[in-house]
Amino acid sequence: MNAYTQLLRHIKEMAEEDDYITTILHRLPEDFDWEKGNIFPILNISALAGTFTSTSTIQFDVTITCVDKRDINKEDVNDKFWSNDNEVDNHNATLSHISHLWTKLNRDYSRENITASENPNLTQIEFEGMNLMDGWSITFQVEMPMNVSLC
Repeated sequence: MNAYTQLLRHIKEMAEEDDYITTILHRLPEDFDWEKGNIFPILNISALAGTFTSTSTIQFDVTITCVDKRDINKEDVNDKFWSNDNEVDNHNATLSHISHLWTKLNRDYSRENITASENPNLTQIEFEGMNLMDGWSITFQVEMPMNVSLC
């Protein structure tokens, strides 16, 4: 059975096609900011739970997180609404790229014999971690066949 590996490989390959993403990781959601060598923007893929939906299929709960580092301008704040940082730009860019990835994955799943939930959940990330990251997480379920070979 290699469904888990297939799923991770498929999402990673799709994400590698996006020039915006610099670093792709497979970590626990709370742990991907701890590596010193990370180059932003980062995309993290995690599938931490699953369900056997039948004897031949499995469902995974997948979370894909896309974040970029907050750039804070030290000058006096001239506009209290927009502030002196790139928070809104980070949220716009990461949402755009996570949306594009989700659309590509959802379109491509049928070729891979995978079904996905229709309405994924989005969660905004703001000023998180030691690198003060902004971005979005998307959470969805996928159901796929288990390729079992018994020797």
